[in-house]
Amino acid sequence: MPKVAERAERLRGYTWKYGYGSFFLLDESDRIVRWGHTGEEEGVSCRLYYYPGANLDVVILGNQSGCAGSLAWEIHDLILKMNLHDQER
Repeated sequence: MPKVAERAERLRGYTWKYGYGSFFLLDESDRIVRWGHTGEEEGVSCRLYYYPGANLDVVILGNQSGCAGSLAWEIHDLILKMNLHDQER
């Protein structure tokens, strides 16, 4: 597991770490919620994430600058809701 903190403060309730070319999003118990890589250039925006708790890959490719980030968070929230619902069964 990466040891390099991306930022000192928690963002959206998560600890962010960086290593091996990927960002790791950790919950309050230091469990990996997702890991992946992002990309932004003029006219291009993308995200590639893996959610180990759901065994799910998410790939977002956009042809506008900055468009993948907000969509990725919407999908993130849906995946977490789906996981909570599945755990309650």
